[in-house]
Amino acid sequence: MASHPLTTMQLDALLDQNTPVIIGLSGGVDSMVLFDVLKRQGYTLIAAHINHQKRPEADEEAAFLKTYVEEHGMPIKTMRCTFETDAAFQSDARNVRLDFFKACAQQYKTNQIVLAHHQDDLIETFFMRIVKGSPLFNLISMSPRHVMDGYVFVRPFLSIAKHVLYDYAKTENIPYFEDASNRSDMYTRNRFRHQMMPWLREENPAIGDAVAAHTEALSQMYDLVDTLSNRFLEHEDPCAVSVEAFAALNRLVAEAVLKKMIKQTSHTALTLSKALLQRLLDTLKPNQGNLTIPLDKTLTLYLEYDTFFVSDRSAPAAWTIKVDGWGRYHCPDGRTYVFSDHKLAHMHGKYAEICYNCTVFPLYLRTRRPGDTMRCDYGHKKVSRMLIDEKVPPSMRDRIVLLSDEQAVLWIPFLNKTCHCDHAANHQKIHIYEVEAC
Repeated sequence: MASHPLTTMQLDALLDQNTPVIIGLSGGVDSMVLFDVLKRQGYTLIAAHINHQKRPEADEEAAFLKTYVEEHGMPIKTMRCTFETDAAFQSDARNVRLDFFKACAQQYKTNQIVLAHHQDDLIETFFMRIVKGSPLFNLISMSPRHVMDGYVFVRPFLSIAKHVLYDYAKTENIPYFEDASNRSDMYTRNRFRHQMMPWLREENPAIGDAVAAHTEALSQMYDLVDTLSNRFLEHEDPCAVSVEAFAALNRLVAEAVLKKMIKQTSHTALTLSKALLQRLLDTLKPNQGNLTIPLDKTLTLYLEYDTFFVSDRSAPAAWTIKVDGWGRYHCPDGRTYVFSDHKLAHMHGKYAEICYNCTVFPLYLRTRRPGDTMRCDYGHKKVSRMLIDEKVPPSMRDRIVLLSDEQAVLWIPFLNKTCHCDHAANHQKIHIYEVEAC
């Protein structure tokens, strides 16, 4: 009997034959056929099997795979794991598998990991995500070869229908196991497999090629959007992104920019709801005023004077430092203030001279308080109004340092503004220097 055509499928463009290959081996027809195809072509394989212990026969299958792989002269690594609930299994199993495969790759000093996903998996996942309402680029579920965290994940069978794998197993006498749970329509994927897939293939026998073409087009579109969003951020200050420039972006590029800004701030991929994403896109337009938009429990988007940024800043804590004499005083923000009764040489940074008559101390270095005022040449003015007039961003207003006495604010270093002084002949001066944080 002639060998099956799969035995000679070309893999050189996907795998380096001189480097060991970790193969995910479940015992199903797809992974068992892949093991045989790679073994026949001379690849050095290390099988990686995870026993989820969800079925009575799981231990027996794991023992069979160990014997089978070792009889073919290859090593096998096995991991046993359990999940307390089906929900935990569905959410965590993928990450557990990936971490296990990576650990195997590290042990055998390789970066190649091959998986047996096939064309039916690709079609099922594509339509499951459409029905779920997943974001556009989430439809790019699998590719024949992609790099993640330095590891090369290869899926040689994405263009191969599952029935072809069954044919191969029959022709080449390859053993495999069938998971009884695959027959149950309790699981979403099984319902798509049993009810939708036969109809799709009947309507279009080349549905796999159509899905693959759409996935490839989406992948190229994603690469373009990724390039354009990176280019935009390269020319913007992440602490003050131009609203006008952002509003001119294509919507897909704008979404990518927001997601990158969030990831750079939180170092995680926060998933924005459709409603929140739409709100951000509607809001980030010129002449919208100053706004703060919470993104989650820690992240906030700040829109300030036609620029915006994303920050994980929490509400600043109020603080007060009593200045009871000449010398240096260190603030929680890292700045140091020097108080002297005479002018000092070789001092840099902001500087103020404040007149006093008799008792000058105590003074207070502190954060802003409700009702703060400063004496001006025409009376007193609220500090809050001064900050607005000077267009100090709202996110900065409760973080700036003030110098005050018991009654009013004397100096605002951020604005370099001091209170009005009569400069009477008998008044002395206090010299204050701000030393920037190192």
